[in-house]
Amino acid sequence: MLKTITSTKQELTRDTKLLNGNIYSKQYVTLADFNIGIHEVVLPAATTETWQDAENNLILIVLAGKLQLDGKTVVENTSVVAPADRKTTLTVDGQKAVHALAIVRKSVTQLDQPIISVHDQAIWEPYVEEGHVHLYLKNILLPEQIGGNIFVIDYPANHITEWHHHTFSHAIYVLDGVYVNQAESDATERYYGPNSLVFSPQGQKMRHGAAKETDCHVLFITDEAFTLDYLSSDEVQKIKASW
Repeated sequence: MLKTITSTKQELTRDTKLLNGNIYSKQYVTLADFNIGIHEVVLPAATTETWQDAENNLILIVLAGKLQLDGKTVVENTSVVAPADRKTTLTVDGQKAVHALAIVRKSVTQLDQPIISVHDQAIWEPYVEEGHVHLYLKNILLPEQIGGNIFVIDYPANHITEWHHHTFSHAIYVLDGVYVNQAESDATERYYGPNSLVFSPQGQKMRHGAAKETDCHVLFITDEAFTLDYLSSDEVQKIKASW
């Protein structure tokens, strides 16, 4: 079983491979290994980048800054999809660089134009289990659009999920608060602040949520449609006995 990949804030270096221009980036997850590639990027002010790939979409989650996408203004807290097999132009505002997550993944449906999803316009939806609301989330991008999900999730302070696993791989990018993650191979709870990324491979048994001091908001990125399976008490005891 592959272990969890984790990253606190790391230095970004010049990169001419992801886009045609000379951006700064750090790759956290590779396309070859996990079906999605995840990069943290900075696009310098007053620059123009293009995306044109025969098979892969580029999903850009804008964390700060402003750009034009084929003539449409995109601001922070917005996710966009630049389609495969189509040239898309990204022009960064002249005053401020753009800080973003860039996700490369194979297109599952042919998009005839870019998708723009503004996070602040999405509705907080309750995630209900056994008649109880556990947390709230926003649907940003859906499997029929990109092959997986992108959510914004609000973990209430001191809310830690029960032990579970997924049929997909997923990445957590911490927006604010303190994120808690514990995987089956680690008896210790790990804590991550803003700008940290935690990537969990398919099938890994884990629990996660927010530290007791504060709520935590995260981007939740999957490589397939969302599913969730909880562990039995016997399975949980087996994990604890292995520590």
